[in-house]
Amino acid sequence: MRMLYKLCILILALGISVKLKAQTTWEAFNSRTDVWEDASLSGAQGAVSGFFEASEPVNYPSGASGWWHLLDVRHSNPANNFAMQFAGSFFDQNLYFRKTADNGSRPWSRVILETEGKVGINTPTPSASLDVQSKYDPNNFVGLKMFYAGTWDNVNYASSFRFLDIASTEGGKILQANGYGVGVGIDPPPYASADKLYVNGNVGIGTTATQGYKLAVAGSVIAESIKVKVQSAWPDYVFSPHAELPSLKYVETFISYKGHLPEIPSARQVNSEGIDLGEMNVKLLKKIEELTLYLIKQNKDIEHLKSSNQRLTEDVQILKRHANNK
Repeated sequence: MRMLYKLCILILALGISVKLKAQTTWEAFNSRTDVWEDASLSGAQGAVSGFFEASEPVNYPSGASGWWHLLDVRHSNPANNFAMQFAGSFFDQNLYFRKTADNGSRPWSRVILETEGKVGINTPTPSASLDVQSKYDPNNFVGLKMFYAGTWDNVNYASSFRFLDIASTEGGKILQANGYGVGVGIDPPPYASADKLYVNGNVGIGTTATQGYKLAVAGSVIAESIKVKVQSAWPDYVFSPHAELPSLKYVETFISYKGHLPEIPSARQVNSEGIDLGEMNVKLLKKIEELTLYLIKQNKDIEHLKSSNQRLTEDVQILKRHANNK
């Protein structure tokens, strides 16, 4: 029994020794990492699964130079080149991935990583939770920033979404404009409304010459409903008993000299300045109400004249009967 116990102890010790010895059968400096410069080689060319480093990388991600590392997971059949590969430089946080699928020249894809709560596409240094930029092209720059913790019109929007444009270019380098473009987000306190659309600046549709207006449209606009809130008083005051209605003689004189109604802009003014829809509706309604009062007064005068005429007609008939009786 004691002999069997000693034999078990010996086998266990040999097993541990073999295991420890297996862990030391690695490359230089007992490292688990081997050297593999060309990431495109197939199993038939000596490629195996494992962890590798390259000082002069070949067929690594575009722009690879200097020290790179490679994780290569290969098919068990060494005759093909089916592998899943991860690669990255020793000097940054970018990570690349590809599947060779029997083609060692397959392009690499950069793995999108979160760094300090930020994700960047076409930028290694994202400045927002999601920062999407085009590759460098001074004639075609497109940017997108989502959930931008920035400042718009001196108001801090903690949850927002922004398209960026170009402020200027200097020495071939694009300088991004801060605060220009379109943003969608939720208002911070004291607001508590649903998502809105924010446009920081003027918007031109069909034109770049907004002339200082918040929205400029070169062309027609169609809508099922438009609500305008006017700042001036609604002209129901025209019907007040204390309101003075301009005489038609005054209106006639004004038209003969000015060529347009009182308080209504002239054709020249409209052509040069346009019209404010809200204010123009107020002025037109006032004229309609004044016209209604003129018609009411005129109708009363007509009714009075008809009544007087009726009485005169009756008096004439009575006079005629008296004359015939003589």
